[in-house]
Amino acid sequence: MKNDLLTSGYEFVGGKHNSYNPSYFLRFFRSKEHVIIYICDSSDGRHEARFRKFTSWYYKNIAVDLFKMDAHLPDGDQFTILSGILSKKNPYFSQFVELFKHLAEADTEK
Repeated sequence: MKNDLLTSGYEFVGGKHNSYNPSYFLRFFRSKEHVIIYICDSSDGRHEARFRKFTSWYYKNIAVDLFKMDAHLPDGDQFTILSGILSKKNPYFSQFVELFKHLAEADTEK
């Protein structure tokens, strides 16, 4: 993949959803060290819908041998939703899980 960068696993264009072929997504994870952080845009208040769509797409097409964690980060009077995805064989797996646990706890400290 060019520059080993996947810019989006799912995006909305002109009111229609365009899902990328899961093979692109899975090819990105041929390297066990790759991680994807999906940030749901909250500028229009539709971040929860985006999160549901992305999560549905992920579990329908991708979930094999990958691990996904989610966090809701306080952002003023709203929150930002993050999803982190990595291989279960990533050498930094436990550090990633700890990081997302700390992010998820930030919401409960609000």
